[in-house]
Amino acid sequence: MFGVLNVHTDRESAFADEERRLVEHIGEVVGHAIAAVERKRALASEAVLELDYRVPRAFSSLDVSESLSGTLTFDETVSTKGDEVLVYGTASPTAMESLASLVDEVPYWESVSVVDTDEAGNSKFELHAKEPPVFSMVTARGGYVDEVVTVDGNSRFVLHVPPGQDVRAITEGVSAAYPSAELVAQRQISPSQPSMARLQDRIAEDLTDRQRAALYAAYHSGFFEWPRAATGEDVAESLGVAPPTFNQHIRKAERKVFEALLGEGGEESSGWTDTE
Repeated sequence: MFGVLNVHTDRESAFADEERRLVEHIGEVVGHAIAAVERKRALASEAVLELDYRVPRAFSSLDVSESLSGTLTFDETVSTKGDEVLVYGTASPTAMESLASLVDEVPYWESVSVVDTDEAGNSKFELHAKEPPVFSMVTARGGYVDEVVTVDGNSRFVLHVPPGQDVRAITEGVSAAYPSAELVAQRQISPSQPSMARLQDRIAEDLTDRQRAALYAAYHSGFFEWPRAATGEDVAESLGVAPPTFNQHIRKAERKVFEALLGEGGEESSGWTDTE
């Protein structure tokens, strides 16, 4: 919510149901456009506001019977369509067992699948979720979830938002979803590598939201591994798009990333010269 769109007229009873739906749609489009601009700005900014929350007994506050043991890390959250998201992460063996049971109880989790398992039994997973409260609230403010780690049911959330955001309102949003949450640190940070920040800035500006979603989902699902942990059809199914649509988005995203790395103006960021 960024503000209120007001439309008025001197005509009596001018706004019937059809007009109301149209104005509501316009308001949503404007809101999403503002959020998209702020999200790109936050991704490319050389300074962000980092909010660090501790959440004891995170899952008990959701009124579920299952408990979580082991270590669970959410590495990346990707918006797909509407209010649906994909969450990629890693889980220790015991945490993976708990996660599979919790999916049936956490209201905004829908399904989970294992992408890959290493020699120690740790799993990379793909979690389908709908309207996860903290993620939705932060992205609506132009920010993103940088890190979520849960150890034996106790969680840590690290959020990055653009400077100037209302920290109290964000904390109230986190507490509404997790009553035991406590803000333990608030700091403004800057990237340690200016050249990398410039490269990320360029990529963030060039990629569309759908291209970014395709690229992130492909990366975290193992599409770029050899042998591949996921095919293009697998990633397309996770994103809820047809395989040709995914191929189109991923090809365009790859071209833009490599253009930023290797094309004109990319040499400074990559550290290569003509003679190398």
